[in-house]
Amino acid sequence: MLSETWITDHTIDFEYKKYLLLAYFKEVEDYFSQTKLYPYYSGLKNHYKTLIDFMNKKNQFSESLKKELTGLDFTNKKCLYKNDKIDSYVMEELEHIARYSLPKFEHFIKQGKTIEQLVDTNLNIFPIGLEPLYKLEGYFFVRLPKNSSTNIYQYAISVFESAEAENRSLKIQYISSSTVSIAHTYESIKSELVRNKKDLPNPATYCIEVNFQLPEQETLIPVASNALSKFIEKRI
Repeated sequence: MLSETWITDHTIDFEYKKYLLLAYFKEVEDYFSQTKLYPYYSGLKNHYKTLIDFMNKKNQFSESLKKELTGLDFTNKKCLYKNDKIDSYVMEELEHIARYSLPKFEHFIKQGKTIEQLVDTNLNIFPIGLEPLYKLEGYFFVRLPKNSSTNIYQYAISVFESAEAENRSLKIQYISSSTVSIAHTYESIKSELVRNKKDLPNPATYCIEVNFQLPEQETLIPVASNALSKFIEKRI
């Protein structure tokens, strides 16, 4: 994994950072080749946003660098700093690193997006039983192909407002695993949940099925959770 502050950690040197990035992108490539997305996919997007912010605010960033005051130039009315030239070099090197890095991050973000879209288009989401009016809390089942075992999760959707718009966040918690059969259907599992968990007497319940095998925790659950949140939002 790459530190959130990788660009300013340790030595600020283009060749060193290039070596660091090559090792990181090799990890990402190996991970994506196994159809695993998270946590690398979200990390790539965060790093990319940080670099964009830096490029947009590099002048402010330059002024914020700590400098050692060595004296005052009364004639020209300015402060004298020991590291004025060093700071200039540092900023040039950081900009060089950022310009080199941005297209690399874009490339792997596109790869991650391709995997995400592939998974998303192969998800089948449907409600179990009648949907209640209140859908912000409930359960969802996840079932992989050729697998009688179904994992059960509880979800809660929180609504919050930001400066830009109203946003929603989804929290999930693994409950248990259950076997699905002709005699033990999704509806049966929902009925058991209602009997055993009194906090949700009339829960919204959904099933998510996928057409091919996937790493569950690294790919399926994150993508399925996002898809479920969008699915529910359209039905509220």
